Amino acid sequence: GSAWLTNSPECNWGGIICGGGVTEIGLDFNGLNGTIPSELQHLADLELLYLDDNLLTGTIPADLGALSSLDVLSLDDNQLTGTIPAELGALSSLDVLSLDDNLLTGTIPAELGALSSLGRLELNGNLLTGTI
Repeated sequence: GSAWLTNSPECNWGGIICGGGVTEIGLDFNGLNGTIPSELQHLADLELLYLDDNLLTGTIPADLGALSSLDVLSLDDNQLTGTIPAELGALSSLDVLSLDDNLLTGTIPAELGALSSLGRLELNGNLLTGTI
């Protein structure tokens, strides 16, 4: 929305939903480019992060592992590189981890096996190696 370029509170911005703090960022299909800011780690109330279907590059910030309230992390259909951070294994509330159709390399971190709430894991369309 147009509020993004004003002094309007972030809870009035398009794609942002608040309930106390910022609880949802829904910026999928927005043509976003650049890297994912590690500053997202400071959004302690964030439950849903949708950045899929953009033009994001760089690595997945390990700091996202600090988002203890996160239920959905959707970063699919971007141009993300590097490995899947083991720190994502600390997201104990995570139900959906969608990283498919990027350029991720390396192995699937064993730490993801600790995600007891995980209902959906989407990793296809990457350059991952090793076993699950």
